[in-house]
Parts: sequence; structure tokens; C-alpha cells
Amino acid sequence: MNEMRKRQLNNQPGGYFDTKQLKMVLLDLFFAGSETTVTTTKWGILLLMLHPHWQERCHTELDALLVERENRRVRLADKSKLVVLQATICVT
Repeated sequence: MNEMRKRQLNNQPGGYFDTKQLKMVLLDLFFAGSETTVTTTKWGILLLMLHPHWQERCHTELDALLVERENRRVRLADKSKLVVLQATICVT
């Protein structure tokens, strides 16, 4: 963007890279990053659907933690207490 702006201010030709191409590159990066997250989440949901006993164990573990906490929110600091949930996520 800086190079494009500098060329514009100096009345130089823009070259082969323009704003439209910049937008396309940024969209590619965004969608590529999003796709891996979406795919992993889908597989995790499918795993829990196919193994309801693991779904129940994760749910029970989360419920036990939430009853223990007054504000009923799970935080990153609680990660070490959620052993079954961590194992389930690692399988996906």
C-alpha cells in the first residue's frame, strides 16, 4: 500500500499490483485461514455426534466447572481442569 501510494504521489505508473489485486490477496488469506478453523470445528462436532458418551463426559466436566465458578464463565485459566475436553479436542 505504501508503494502504491508513493507511486501515485510521484505520478509514476502503478505497476502490475493495484488496489483490486490487494483486496483479492487479502480475501484469499482471510478465507484460507477461516476454512481450516471451520473444517476442524465440523470434524469436532461430527466426532461428538458419533460418540455421545464423549459428548456427555465433556458436558459433565464443563457443568462441574461452571457450578464451581460463581460467574459461570469458562476461562483459559480453567484449561488444566478440563482434561476430558482437552483430550477430545486433541483427537480432532
